[in-house]
Amino acid sequence: MGVRHAAEPLAIVMGSHGRRNLANLVMGSVATKVLATTQTPVLLVR
Repeated sequence: MGVRHAAEPLAIVMGSHGRRNLANLVMGSVATKVLATTQTPVLLVR
């Protein structure tokens, strides 16, 4: 049996509540941070 390597994901699927409040504007959302830091395609579902 050979060594198995982790495969790169084809896409990231995330749920979003779409809330827009002062805390979100100051800190940002998790979805926003993922979109800004990954090169993998991201699908946001609301």
